[in-house]
Amino acid sequence: MRNDQVHAAQPIRHYKPVAVKKSEMALTIPHSPNFSDRFRL
Repeated sequence: MRNDQVHAAQPIRHYKPVAVKKSEMALTIPHSPNFSDRFRL
């Protein structure tokens, strides 16, 4: 009875690998954030 209550490790599932492909989209052009009105004239 006590042996039934002791947990046993579950096997690790093996999935097929995910194919990663390069994106066709252009990179994002960074710019400064506009958080406040303090520096505007």
